[in-house]
Amino acid sequence: MTASNGSVSISSVRVATVGEQRNRLAMLVAALRNSHHGDDARLREQAEEALALAEGLGDRHARAHATRHLGWCSLATGEYGAAQNHLHEAYRLYENLGEWSDAAEAMLGLGRARLGLKQYTGALEAYEQSLEIGRRHGDAATIALAHTALGNVYVDIGEYVPALEHHFEALRMREPDGDGDAVGVTCLDIGFVYAQMGELATALDFFTRAMELFRASSNNYLQARALGNISAVHLSNGELDAALECAMRTLVLQEGLGDPAGAAEALVTIATIHEKSGRLTDAVSHLLKARSIAETLNRPALLATVLAGLGVLRRRRGEFWNGIADLDRALGVAMGLGDRRLEFQIHEALSRTFEELGAADKALEHHKMFARLREELQGEEKRKAVAEIEVRVALEKAEREREIYRLKAEQLQKEVELKSRELTAMALGIVQKNRMLDVLKERIARTVGGGAGGTQLLKTVVDQIESARDVENDWKAFEEQFDQLHGEFIRTLASLHSELTPTELKICALLRTNLATKDIANLLYLSERTVENHRYRLRKKMGLPADANLAIHLAAL
Repeated sequence: MTASNGSVSISSVRVATVGEQRNRLAMLVAALRNSHHGDDARLREQAEEALALAEGLGDRHARAHATRHLGWCSLATGEYGAAQNHLHEAYRLYENLGEWSDAAEAMLGLGRARLGLKQYTGALEAYEQSLEIGRRHGDAATIALAHTALGNVYVDIGEYVPALEHHFEALRMREPDGDGDAVGVTCLDIGFVYAQMGELATALDFFTRAMELFRASSNNYLQARALGNISAVHLSNGELDAALECAMRTLVLQEGLGDPAGAAEALVTIATIHEKSGRLTDAVSHLLKARSIAETLNRPALLATVLAGLGVLRRRRGEFWNGIADLDRALGVAMGLGDRRLEFQIHEALSRTFEELGAADKALEHHKMFARLREELQGEEKRKAVAEIEVRVALEKAEREREIYRLKAEQLQKEVELKSRELTAMALGIVQKNRMLDVLKERIARTVGGGAGGTQLLKTVVDQIESARDVENDWKAFEEQFDQLHGEFIRTLASLHSELTPTELKICALLRTNLATKDIANLLYLSERTVENHRYRLRKKMGLPADANLAIHLAAL
């Protein structure tokens, strides 16, 4: 299919040949790589088509890219189960291909999917794995992203100390890059954790630092975020004038950005500040503006919150029936959303309003609903608390197990190093013994004369020396020690290369122990030239090029 300008459009086409399929697949993969993650139906169609083509053509790279993008599309639409399946498969493919950067990104996405499924332990495992990939390859960006993700999970389960540790580590990784926006966002994360901990002064310091960085980069969107957080801190501290100033600046920025949803949220904050200041008319005025935006944008969650606030304010102003109308409408929206916490708040407000009107029956009706929802929500809070405790216990258990494994691995490494030293010492001991026997033979030959009696004596002593050089028993003792350290190396090597002779297998084992040619010759009672010839034949039998290091090849087995 060709567009009017002659370029090929990326849409559904009938592919006739393998060549056309490959061209089509290349175009689709390029389009996916240049796309942003998000809820884009066209992006999903392209990823599905690319996946079908990649599977038909056996192209694992394209299959991995298509699968990963399907995972991101599923994340954007909240289909966390599907996202988990796609991203796990994408990670497996990237890992097999050795494309670690893409593998790390897939693993980060997998963590988000598990977080969406409330699988906190699984999310942490995914983020830890992406962190390990980043560390292994020295990728500072991946390391920082993984630390941020880990910090956010710990915030979700109420573990603020490890959350701060990870966010501060992300900050340490990002500061040298000079990316002010990235550093600022991390400061926002840290400030949020401190705010959750009730340390509002420290939170304000980090929010303010973030604000300065965003102002320096002229990033109005992030400035608005930072100002909103600063306003919330001032509001919590009862500093209403400072809170109002920041909220008004946030509103100006959001309007300048053309972000009506952000502007509506700022209007709600401004209304809350006016309400706390006793300026109910101003509060109602700002909520009416927010309501108009929510209705225009068709944002039911925002609309329900605004209507509930309007209803409460109008009751406080004595406008009971207007307040009831707003609260009834808010209740209908909240029930449609399944937002039981907001339903609980609205029933409480309606109960008070009808009570003040003297409508006891209606007040009791809403009070009963309020009480029932309160009990349900308290039960949910208890279950959530229990679930969080279970997650923490599971995390602590996993951490203890990791520590045990680490200690065992360290101990095993020490044992391996000790056995390796013992094995080398044993081999060199045999070599030293053989050398000493050779020296003795030479000295006896020089000392004893050439007479018949001397010759007979020399033969007797040499025979005794040769009997002391027990090659087979020396090798047997060495082989037993070698097998303890290197397992089934000799048998595995023999199975891989059945044409190797017993002597060649012995030479391979001694090379695995890093012995020099001279020492190998002495231990096996061979000449150095014979050992060199064996090494040459070993390279040929194993199919190694002439410049290949035989010892390194054997060490890799």
